[in-house]
Amino acid sequence: MTAFLIGIRTMRTAHALFVGITALMLVNVIDGLKEVYFGILLQRLDSVIATFVLFAVAWPVFFLGYMARKRSTPALLATPEKKASIRRCLLMLNVSSAALWISFLLALKWVEPAIVSALVGGVGIISTLVLNKLLRPTAIMIRADYIAALVIALASVYLGWVSMDGRTAVRDEFDSNQVLLGYLMMLVCGVAMALTSILSKVVADHGASSHYLYAHRFYLLLAITGVYTSLNLSEIAAVIDHLDALVLLAFVGVILPLLLLQEGIKRCEPVTTEAILAAAPLFTIIFQTVDSRLAFSVFSFAGVVLICLAATYNGYSHLSRLSVEGVRT
Repeated sequence: MTAFLIGIRTMRTAHALFVGITALMLVNVIDGLKEVYFGILLQRLDSVIATFVLFAVAWPVFFLGYMARKRSTPALLATPEKKASIRRCLLMLNVSSAALWISFLLALKWVEPAIVSALVGGVGIISTLVLNKLLRPTAIMIRADYIAALVIALASVYLGWVSMDGRTAVRDEFDSNQVLLGYLMMLVCGVAMALTSILSKVVADHGASSHYLYAHRFYLLLAITGVYTSLNLSEIAAVIDHLDALVLLAFVGVILPLLLLQEGIKRCEPVTTEAILAAAPLFTIIFQTVDSRLAFSVFSFAGVVLICLAATYNGYSHLSRLSVEGVRT
């Protein structure tokens, strides 16, 4: 009987892992398509106004979803101290979320999508390691962390040189200042992504649901992009011409990936999640072949693959370490 129960539990665990991995792989596919299509669309639109439209559509969906589940939200039953901590984290989460999405779409306007995907992910990993060590001095860093960080840093410098030298997949010539601004936006996006992940984890540890987070983390983003839009009404005509595409992207490119990511994180270990998502730039490289602005670049491909391999190696090393510790205990 015990063996039977263990077998049932193992099957359930395997099924949950399969569902989680499938969800994360779908996130990679959708993100790859999204980044390429955004890159094409943003050549005609103002990135900040496009961001406002995306979240003017997506946020009400998240908020209504939260309201429908409000009775089961643990954060409402938290102690006053926890509620205060949640509010502080949500304030910071609003800042990091605004920085993440605005910088991400600005970077896609000027830089090859695969490079944006790889560099943002790579900077995010390094930022997570650094912030984790600063915020938690007792946190253990293994050798793979330092190796991955070094490889990602070198690959990032290499991709910067490739971009400035005109050796990327982008056929059109961009002003060097725009390329530099694009790389600055990628750095901001990577750091903001790390902060968003850490803050989301802190709020979740206090008992708040993911629906609560999605409902309350985009206020500042909507305020900043909304004010910008009201001050640049001359750009709205172009946005209206592509409104159907932006609404579709809000559902398929924002809402769906976030929901799938939530399912993947819930069912997989963090290191497994990190390792799977590290492959996202490879999907972007495949999908960006349909973009007439881009031609295959072996230089870009080499840098992107280096970052993907470093991130995957780091995730695999942590997973192996956990497996060994599990056997010892």
